[in-house]
Amino acid sequence: MKGLQKSFERTTYFDFMKIERLNWKEKVRFFERRYEDINELDYHDQIEIWYEYGLARYELQDYHQYLAIADELIPSVIQHSITEINQQDVFQSLLLCKAYSLARLEMWDEAKHIFSELIKIDGNNKEYKKAYQSLTLHRALDIPQSLRFLSVIAVIVFLIVSIAELLIFAPFHGQWQLLVTTVKFTALLLSFVPVAFFFGKRYFNGRRELLKLLNYAKNK
Repeated sequence: MKGLQKSFERTTYFDFMKIERLNWKEKVRFFERRYEDINELDYHDQIEIWYEYGLARYELQDYHQYLAIADELIPSVIQHSITEINQQDVFQSLLLCKAYSLARLEMWDEAKHIFSELIKIDGNNKEYKKAYQSLTLHRALDIPQSLRFLSVIAVIVFLIVSIAELLIFAPFHGQWQLLVTTVKFTALLLSFVPVAFFFGKRYFNGRRELLKLLNYAKNK
């Protein structure tokens, strides 16, 4: 009887593995339909199917669901020393999809932390470095609302004063000319300098952090 049960359990495993690799919807349907049977499998087979199910959720852009699955799987693969599934480093694969999921949910700091950990693991991986650089650029372009508002107000002031200079008070003389020029120049600076400073500081800080991570990976 145990042999028959074992054979049935393996049938569940092989039926899942026969699904086409990129048929994510069918993998999700199979998992949800045969959930109880899957949980009767040997632990390694369970983990392998859960891993494929998690990837399916990720590929279907169900990022919240993937994050919940990854948070369960990552400690399990570490605890049971499961290093590879389908010739992939399962730990790094789970972390990478988790980082991308967090980024797509605009959880930038959490995503950046995971990408930094991946670079520490493998500093030669071009995908990790490219993703970290892309995230750094995106974060640098995420200008605070207050700075954007300041920039818009400065542009409006510059335009109003310029129009007034041309249509109402032209030409200004003496101290009025100096005052108008000062207001226009100040407004022009305020329209882009704070934004440029914010962008430059955040971007170059990110680049400096990346170099530190690469040095860490190289010297570990």
